[in-house]
Amino acid sequence: MPGWQVTDGVPPLLPAGTAFDALSLPAAAGREVLDRLSPATPVAVDGQTMHVLVAPGSAEELPGLLDWLEWGALVPELRGVGEGGLLAAPAPPGLRTRGVAARWVRP
Repeated sequence: MPGWQVTDGVPPLLPAGTAFDALSLPAAAGREVLDRLSPATPVAVDGQTMHVLVAPGSAEELPGLLDWLEWGALVPELRGVGEGGLLAAPAPPGLRTRGVAARWVRP
């Protein structure tokens, strides 16, 4: 995404926590929630993991929210990726890049 910091290497990595956080979950479960998300919500998939990009700071609040809802034991595969976390950078929409497995579901 324009203006986001990207690390060098293959695959390039996007550091979470500044421009975005991510909620990561199994891709099969993620496909079930896509229709419930705003069409403007950026979503990427990397192998068997889907990443829903959210506002910075959201990953830090996830455990407390799950506890408050009493959902913690129900969704053990859901994890927040925030400050210090890295995501494989998806190739720009329409561009195939060697060595990059991550792709945008919704840019």
